[in-house]
Amino acid sequence: MNVAAHSMGQEPNRLGRFAVIRLLDQGATGAVYEGIDDNQHHRVAIKTIHPALMSTEDRQRRLSRLREEARLCGSFAHQNIARFYEYGEEGEIPFIAMELLQGKNLREVIDSEPRLPLTRAVHIIDQVLGAAGYLHAQGILHLDFKPENIVLLTQDQVKITDFGIARITQRLFETQPPIAGTPAYMSPEQLMGHPLDARSDLFSIGVILYELLTGVRPFPGRQVANIVQRVLNLTPEAVSQHNPHLGPPWDAVLQRALAKQPGERFMDAQQMQQAIATTVRHSRLN
Repeated sequence: MNVAAHSMGQEPNRLGRFAVIRLLDQGATGAVYEGIDDNQHHRVAIKTIHPALMSTEDRQRRLSRLREEARLCGSFAHQNIARFYEYGEEGEIPFIAMELLQGKNLREVIDSEPRLPLTRAVHIIDQVLGAAGYLHAQGILHLDFKPENIVLLTQDQVKITDFGIARITQRLFETQPPIAGTPAYMSPEQLMGHPLDARSDLFSIGVILYELLTGVRPFPGRQVANIVQRVLNLTPEAVSQHNPHLGPPWDAVLQRALAKQPGERFMDAQQMQQAIATTVRHSRLN
């Protein structure tokens, strides 16, 4: 493995036991490659960090996050969470090998079809909530639920990705949580740096559901500061105002999911799933 070539932007030939096939995505501090496992011969996605593009302090912080992500992902076994294969360090390059997902992320789907049919939206969100409930039962918060981190495979099977800012629940009550994530999908308490729990993830999933059902975001804005103020202070319009096929029961579900105070939201993912299922049945009867 040629570390110098990697730092200059050239693709590495190998990372651990994985042969690199092609570059999938590249950012300022890292890259994602498609690779193939020499042992099992399946294709994988390999996340790396560019060693030459970060200061020593920054690299150590990102390296710590990558190791934490690998430790978390290595414990997951759920049909709606991307499968983890291996963490390694090839020379100065740390990498994570995970399931290669052949599909579109939910952002791409929303961009092509802003308001999804109710049945499809509910099918997607039910799987997201199932994955969230599994994580929360393990004492883990995702903290970055957003359309870009939800991949849809065939028949809209959901795979949750990107656990780069996930945190063990217990630690959130011992230390100041980091303000990281995407403001338009973050809960008020996450934006304010307050202690977090499962209801913070449920708020984010509520934002996604609102967008799927209406074709608009509950907290729109182009500037981060404007979005933050709206998340903290704005009560979103009822979903029925944007989608005439939805009635007051759907307004109640989203109002609870997006409540400013965690105590006014759904208690856990299963309770939110049940509320959505009940509302779907009510919609069919009417």
